Amino acid sequence: MKRILVLPGWMTSIDFFNPQNGLILQYGKITVPVTEEDTVIGISLGALIVLRESAKIPGKIILVNPPLPKRSIFIWLGRLIKMILQETPFNNRQRFTKNPFRLAVEVIHCIKLLSTDFGATLASLPKERLTAIRGREDKFFADNIAVSYLHEKGVNLIEVDGGHNWSKSIESCVLGK
Repeated sequence: MKRILVLPGWMTSIDFFNPQNGLILQYGKITVPVTEEDTVIGISLGALIVLRESAKIPGKIILVNPPLPKRSIFIWLGRLIKMILQETPFNNRQRFTKNPFRLAVEVIHCIKLLSTDFGATLASLPKERLTAIRGREDKFFADNIAVSYLHEKGVNLIEVDGGHNWSKSIESCVLGK
């Protein structure tokens, strides 16, 4: 059984609280084979990548702080600015690409993902294969609107301590500890 963590494409790495956790990192897309025994986890925009590629995922799907439902790109931009100012995502635990071409391409992918309505995808996925995890203090992307939306779609939602960024409580929940 593999646990595959999908991160936004502009990231280059993330430090874990338990480096021996066995998570396989994927950036911007899923390139490793996925079986029914595997769990695919997407965090933030990575959750939308997982939803976009859900037809290729026969196993369990975990969405961590998914930016749902579809909203205006200007709303998302405002929330990103607030998160940068309040939650400091550019910390030691996450590293981002310094390649301006890759960054530009990934920003375009981001806009496309945030402009996609994943309602039909969520409705079509078997609920026993789908779980969402939300940091209770995430006021930026997986906010109360997202919580209502996920409940409306029948998605099992687990709330943990923390905000939007990867945290010890999110990692523990993803690993089932």
